[in-house]
Amino acid sequence: MLRITGFAKPRFNQQKLNYLHQNPVVAGWVDTPEHFLYSSARDYTGFGKGLLDILFLF
Repeated sequence: MLRITGFAKPRFNQQKLNYLHQNPVVAGWVDTPEHFLYSSARDYTGFGKGLLDILFLF
């Protein structure tokens, strides 16, 4: 059985979200995370709705 205990920690969640949101920027695909249409960064920042439905972690 796989147990993921880190997701209950807000700091852990924020760190992982930042990593995921920065991937398209680091790859050079976009200038800011909010510009990547498949990113939940759009939802979290209020920039707009991303193309995928998300479940907010916090």
